[in-house]
Amino acid sequence: AEVIMQDQDLDVDEFYMFKILRAWESGAKMNADERRSVARRLSKHVDLRFIDEDLLVSQVKSSGYFDPKEIAEAVRLVKESTENRNPHEMERVLVEGAGSDIVNGIYLRVEDEMGMSEEEIL
Repeated sequence: AEVIMQDQDLDVDEFYMFKILRAWESGAKMNADERRSVARRLSKHVDLRFIDEDLLVSQVKSSGYFDPKEIAEAVRLVKESTENRNPHEMERVLVEGAGSDIVNGIYLRVEDEMGMSEEEIL
């Protein structure tokens, strides 16, 4: 588990790393106290600043891996970073070679769901 948690080349977000840790703890072949102790130590490899504030409060906080002050500070940092975000600096994804030229292009993340509703699809 420690090798996975320290792997900087693993292409997953921080919340997924947290979920890996939870899955490891529930399946590790150790007694409960040992698993909890190791999980708390390994949780230091999860950067809370990159987890959505709702997930921090609803799932990460209840895990017991982190001090409540760490969670509160991460929530503050996440709120601070999203409050000052310019909409023109939102994430963008370039899609090329999608098999259809109409799908290729630059997509940007938006807050509101857009597109056709089920009634509009033929």
